[in-house]
Amino acid sequence: MKKVIISFLCISALVSIGLMLGRAQAQEAKKREVTGRHVYTISSLTDLAAVTIIGRNDLPEGSGKGKGKGKGDDEGEKLEIEIEGEDITLDRISGYNHDINNKNTLIGSNNKPGISTDVEADTEDFKIDDDVLVAGVPSPVVYEIDPIAVKDYVNYYKDHANFTVDSPGLTQWGTSNSKGGPTDYKVVYVKNSKLKLYQDFKGYGILVLYDDTPGAGKAELRMEDTATWYGLIISYTEDTSGESDKIKISLGNGSSGEGKGKGKGSPGTGVTVLGSILLETREGEIKLDLADVYYCKQAMDNVDSLVNTKMKFQWEKYKEPR
Repeated sequence: MKKVIISFLCISALVSIGLMLGRAQAQEAKKREVTGRHVYTISSLTDLAAVTIIGRNDLPEGSGKGKGKGKGDDEGEKLEIEIEGEDITLDRISGYNHDINNKNTLIGSNNKPGISTDVEADTEDFKIDDDVLVAGVPSPVVYEIDPIAVKDYVNYYKDHANFTVDSPGLTQWGTSNSKGGPTDYKVVYVKNSKLKLYQDFKGYGILVLYDDTPGAGKAELRMEDTATWYGLIISYTEDTSGESDKIKISLGNGSSGEGKGKGKGSPGTGVTVLGSILLETREGEIKLDLADVYYCKQAMDNVDSLVNTKMKFQWEKYKEPR
């Protein structure tokens, strides 16, 4: 009889544990069950989508601006991020893995979302123009992602840049000013300045666009003609003043006010980013006008290798904001 009672108690305990685990799993599943969303894990830079957007709303108390992501309840919230296009057949963001030597060739594996973000969907805070074609896996747009320490990377590249652009006005790099090469990835650091890449410019590596000036903001990247960037573009605003620093990334001839409108070219003949764009800001704008942003694992592997080689020995030093 004792054995029967003990067995019954053991079985009851196991059933209780099973029910508890089942409830926990169900709660976790429910927490993550959002229509049209996926929880997207990012463990390295190669896991980034074609475009990854972190929406910051961390203004100090008493600034009159709202805090938190998404809709928020505070009047005056300034979180506003837009992705604009001119023609859905010409302006494309693709998380499918494209070949580094021929952007129109798909590798067939290691595909990513077109856009991933932590900003709430279907709000005025985050807008994707209907004139931008977005494609990717597990869906074109993913609205739940792991946190990324963007500032850590920015702090590191500030001290390890091969080229720094911080002069007032507009810096222009054409074909003859191309940076890096297929086996020689470089770091370009742009601080509170405007950089224009045009003609048949080619850049390989990591381009950091950084702004820490309150007000209208000065950091801006323009890419025109057939300019191409292979690797990662990071854009970050350091804004605690209560004013908005708007980051602008303009890809295509429309950034200069020329060539805007339909019928200005054929698919794949304009600006290209082969790799990934990572944007963290409160107010940002990415404009495409005859431009492609294609995820490319080959380029991101080269970027990640650059990060590991230079960063792993000094990572602790750059963990704290400064």
